Amino acid sequence: MNISNQDIKDEKIMGEILTRAEFCRMSMMAGDRPYTLPLTYGYKDKCIYINSALGGKKIELLSRNPEVQFEIECTEGRLPGESTGKRPGTCQSLVGHGRVEIISDAPGKRSGMEVIMSQHGAPDLADFDPRDMDYLVILKLNIDSLKRKQSSN
Repeated sequence: MNISNQDIKDEKIMGEILTRAEFCRMSMMAGDRPYTLPLTYGYKDKCIYINSALGGKKIELLSRNPEVQFEIECTEGRLPGESTGKRPGTCQSLVGHGRVEIISDAPGKRSGMEVIMSQHGAPDLADFDPRDMDYLVILKLNIDSLKRKQSSN
C-alpha cells in the first residue's frame, strides 16, 4: 500500500535523516541473491561514504557490480522500555539506489574518512593514525534515487 501523505518531500528533512542516522544497510548482488550489510557511514553532497577493508566479500561483489540498494532510518518517539502499544513513535526512512565507487588513493581516502568521522562526532582526524589508511578503502555511494517515507505523521 502506498500512503502518499507519508511521503517526505522536503529536501531539508532528507538531509537531516542522512546526517542524523547512524547506520546504512546496503544490498549488493551475490549471484542471484542479495547480500545486505549494516554499515556506519558519513553523508555529504549527495554521497554516502563508507570505510572498508581492502578485500573481502563486499569488495569482491562491488568490483563485479557497483549498483546497490540502500536503506537508512531514524526512529524516535518511544521511551526506553515503553510498550509499542502506548505510542507508535515516528520512523523516517530512506530507500535508494546508487553506484559505488571504490576510492583507494590517499587524498580520497582521507577526505572520505573526514566525512565519516565528522558525522560520528570526531570533527577532524587528529586522533586517526595515518598508517591505518594503508589498510582501507573508501566506498563512495553516489545516490541516483531516493524514496522517502515517514510513519505517524
